[in-house]
Amino acid sequence: MTKIACPFRQDVRYDNSRETAHCELAARVLGIGVRNNASDDGVILNATRVDRSACEYCVGDGKVNPERIGEVIASLTLGAKQTDKNAHACDVSQDDYLREIASSVIQRASRRTISVGSGLAACDAVLVIEDSDSPDAIQRSVRSWLDQEQAFPLLHLVAASKPSDDAIVRFADEPSVRLHRHSTVGASSLFRRQRSWTGRTFAAIQCIVGKLETPYIAIASTSVVAQSLHIARAFELMNQRGAEIYAGSLNVSGHYVDSSLPDPTSPTRSIHPATLVLRRASFVDMGGIAERDHDVDVEWVCRAVAEQRKFAIGKQVAGTLDMQRGTHQDVNKASVPPVADHNVICNDVPRYELSGSILESNAIGFPDATVGCDVVLPFRGHLDYVDEAIQSVLSQHAAKFTLHLIDDATEMPESELVNWLSHYASDDRVRIYRNRENIGQFASFNRVVPHLEHDWIVTQDGDDRSLPDRLRHSLKRATLTQCDMFAGATELFGSTELTEYGSKSSNQSSTTLMRYSRYPAADESWYFVENPTIVHRRAFFCRMNGFADFGTVLRSRTSVDSEYMLRAYFSGASISVTKRPMIEYRVHDQSATQHGHTRMGSPTRVWCQQELRRRLNLMKSGGFDPRIFGSLSRCEPAERWEAKP
Repeated sequence: MTKIACPFRQDVRYDNSRETAHCELAARVLGIGVRNNASDDGVILNATRVDRSACEYCVGDGKVNPERIGEVIASLTLGAKQTDKNAHACDVSQDDYLREIASSVIQRASRRTISVGSGLAACDAVLVIEDSDSPDAIQRSVRSWLDQEQAFPLLHLVAASKPSDDAIVRFADEPSVRLHRHSTVGASSLFRRQRSWTGRTFAAIQCIVGKLETPYIAIASTSVVAQSLHIARAFELMNQRGAEIYAGSLNVSGHYVDSSLPDPTSPTRSIHPATLVLRRASFVDMGGIAERDHDVDVEWVCRAVAEQRKFAIGKQVAGTLDMQRGTHQDVNKASVPPVADHNVICNDVPRYELSGSILESNAIGFPDATVGCDVVLPFRGHLDYVDEAIQSVLSQHAAKFTLHLIDDATEMPESELVNWLSHYASDDRVRIYRNRENIGQFASFNRVVPHLEHDWIVTQDGDDRSLPDRLRHSLKRATLTQCDMFAGATELFGSTELTEYGSKSSNQSSTTLMRYSRYPAADESWYFVENPTIVHRRAFFCRMNGFADFGTVLRSRTSVDSEYMLRAYFSGASISVTKRPMIEYRVHDQSATQHGHTRMGSPTRVWCQQELRRRLNLMKSGGFDPRIFGSLSRCEPAERWEAKP
């Protein structure tokens, strides 16, 4: 376990599964400490002995937090003055005043919750019940999840065998429990008996991932009692860092075992599975688990590291190994590795190179589902680019879609434009609309919403090209994760002198330049997903009242996409991200980021960014109505255009 760097933390002791220490700061503040008389035998007074969790609360993240220190000292104050008969003398009025101050501090602290970024710390926890698990062990583990503080867990109990069905039925009346009987999950070939506890737990997630209800998944075990703030702490740290996977420490008989990132070229179990919390979208994006019986968790973690997914390694205790569960043999059977097995090399796990490439082919994967979507493509001129964009959509593999083309008052001879439009009007998958005047890309997008035919809306810019499997991959991931907004990576092409702008490639063996969508970290939530790749849930887009209107066509050409994604994030949207490239992004001098009127540093761009900052501050304050910023409700429906016979 990581040492807590506090100069006032002294005389650390271990009693069964609990770690305590003497707080010298509390002793100095309260005027008590080590006894000087023989009867006390130099023993430190229990009034200033605190649990490790109190130390973690003060400085567990390595930074001194004066407000939190004050709360811990205040809580000790209430009992210490009466407990320590040798405390420095003070009159009754001073004593009462001190208690009043302490009570006030504690009451204020009780009203403050952990800062968790956007939304409630809601999480699906998956707990596999074996027929060998004792009722008491099951009860202790279940209660530790249902009693999570500052979080809302949904506990999925999965019966590993038919006898286990009786064990999970006991919790049928719990509103936060979901039951998965053996016949629906455990009977799956993925759930075979040869797999270890971790293997069956990950297999259970593979089976029920589409039935989960939140963007996060926690790994539970009947051998581990979860710490009461485990979900809240994981959620907070993941949102602070924009991480995809969290791992904490495990308390094993007073010995604390830290998690650390493994080297994928030399795989070890350096992360205890019972401390893991992960984004559901990341599990789906990786294709789930590999087809193997042993070290399923090690392979999955090493593959995630090789794909350069962002981890958040917490110092706090995620849970305590339940030594009341049974014998040491029982503990091994549950596959919660003892301390001696920590960081032992797993020789049969594949070695992965640290490349950032998607390694989905190494996983079992998920079946495709043909889901209908509306592809919205506004354009204004550049018909050679638009032709490529349209063909990239019409040639999509295994996709069901309706393509909506919106001519935003293209400036060219009418007869030529009509001939060009007529070419696509004969395709029954295509709908065509024409604006009487130039209103901009995002207003055009809003105006076509009343004509949409499906539950999902796909963004398609007129100068970009969708990769052949974009719709299939996007819709599979979006539906499995039940997200509100989905986004992926882009491959850059086009003007060689401009291509490197804002780009990076995590795959060192590839010359393709990329831009990646990501999960926003605290104070970095500006432009975090690639707008040209976004797939919107139609109902959510309408709830947001669509894209904003910045007043003029020129202003509305820039930063409106950033405003929408920020508004979605601070409204608590469920956002799913893939590392897979979904489009080819064309870089050219007429694009919004390169054009003289809207490029970085232009007066228009500066105005938009100032407005975006103003709105961002309002969103961060909380309690805002996202519809106020949108303009969908003010837009007239687009006019449908039909080719004349």
